[in-house]
Amino acid sequence: MYCENCGREIADHSPACNYCGHVQGPAQGSQAMPPPPSYSRPNQPRAGGPFLVLWPYRFVLQALESGSIIRIGVTLALRILGGLTVLAGVYAVIELLKVAFNSRTSDTIAEIIVAALIGLAFFSAFQVFFYRAASVSELGSSSFTVMEIASILLRTIGEVYAISAGVVGVAGCLFTWFVGVRGGNFGASFFPALPIAMDNQFMFGLAFLVFLSLVGFGVLILFYFLAETVVVMADIAINIRSLVKASGARGS
Repeated sequence: MYCENCGREIADHSPACNYCGHVQGPAQGSQAMPPPPSYSRPNQPRAGGPFLVLWPYRFVLQALESGSIIRIGVTLALRILGGLTVLAGVYAVIELLKVAFNSRTSDTIAEIIVAALIGLAFFSAFQVFFYRAASVSELGSSSFTVMEIASILLRTIGEVYAISAGVVGVAGCLFTWFVGVRGGNFGASFFPALPIAMDNQFMFGLAFLVFLSLVGFGVLILFYFLAETVVVMADIAINIRSLVKASGARGS
C-alpha cells in the first residue's frame, strides 16, 4: 500500500507511514495507485496572527520563519564576497607584477609565474563563492533552513582554503626553485620540525608543495565532514519529529 500523504510505498495495513508519520485511513489495496505527493512544509507560518501585529511586520516575520530572507541574505553576501575577492586578486597581481619588474632579470620570470598563480587562486575562490551562492538560492522551503545553509557554508570554507593552500604551495615551490631561496632561511617559520635537509632548495620546495597540498586536502575533508554532520543532524531531527507525531496519533 501507499501512504496517503507522501505517496511512498509502505507495508500493508500499516497504521502510520514510516517516512512522514501520517496516520493512514482504512486499509488500501496493495495495488492502489499512490496519491500525488504533498509538498506542504511542516510548521508553515499561518496567514493570520494576532491583530496587534501589523501586516508589514507579519510579512517580514513570516519570511524569516520560512527562511526566504535568510536565503536571500546569504546568497547576496556570498556574491558580494566573490566580487570583493576578484578586486583583491587584481590588486594583489598588480602589486606582485610591480615587484617582479623591479627585480633582477633572473627573478622576474619566477615572480610573474607566482603572480599568475595568485591571480588564479583568487579567481578560483570567486568561482566557489558564486557556485555556493547559487546552491543557497536554490534551496527550497524547509524546517531547518539555517542548518542547510550552514552545511553549504562549511563546504565553501573548506573549498576556498584547499584552493588557496594548493596554489600557495605551487607558487612557493616554484619560487624556491627558480629564485634560489635557501630552505634554512625561508622555511623555518613554516615547518621547522619537518625531517628533511632544509638547506637543500629543491627538497625544500618539494616539501613545501607536498605539505601545503596535504594540509589543504585535510582541511577540505574536515569541513566536508562537518557539513555532512549538520545534514545528518537535520535528518535525525526530522525523523524524530515524525516518530513523535506517529506515536501521538496511535495514542489518541
